[in-house]
Amino acid sequence: MANQIQLDDATADGNDLAAHEMGYNQFVDLTVTGIIFVVNVLIGLAIGGVLDRWLLGAVVIVAAAVTAAYGLWSGSRGPSVAVVLFALLSLALTGLG
Repeated sequence: MANQIQLDDATADGNDLAAHEMGYNQFVDLTVTGIIFVVNVLIGLAIGGVLDRWLLGAVVIVAAAVTAAYGLWSGSRGPSVAVVLFALLSLALTGLG
């Protein structure tokens, strides 16, 4: 009885591999951008809460939100990573002084 069933997954009408791959790539972009955004916010809160430099922490958080929105719109991760580097540098320099 199992021999009588034909599986045509590769040629089925509802099998749209390109749409699945596009959805997966969008999921990965959203996940990576979200993780970078959360890291930026945590560093901004550390600058504000631990070092009591709330203005600089707020600048980092706002920059993180702007670059995350831009990253989701354009698919670019570079600006968000640049904000992480700026935030880490700010954290290090304000921690020393």
